[in-house]
Amino acid sequence: MGANLAQAFGLPVPEFQLAYLADALVGAYDGLEASKLKSGYVFASKRIPSVTELKFETIPYIAKTTRLEVLLFDLWVEHEDRTLTELGGNPNLLWKPDE
Repeated sequence: MGANLAQAFGLPVPEFQLAYLADALVGAYDGLEASKLKSGYVFASKRIPSVTELKFETIPYIAKTTRLEVLLFDLWVEHEDRTLTELGGNPNLLWKPDE
């Protein structure tokens, strides 16, 4: 629902859809992160090459209007876990420097 709202609001969101993660695929992975996987319906988005997690020092390169739109969106949907300071945080955003 969040991706649909973000897209409708005009935020840049990669193509996405609901996908089904089969038990056989879950069982094919090992490790701590894989242990969190559960079969069933999942959110899936298009893989975009050359994206990285947003870093504090890249914020000035993002248009002020986009920054304001993300802030308004977060307030609208009560998305309270997005944090980012010069010491780190959870930006929960991907950044593609050339776009």
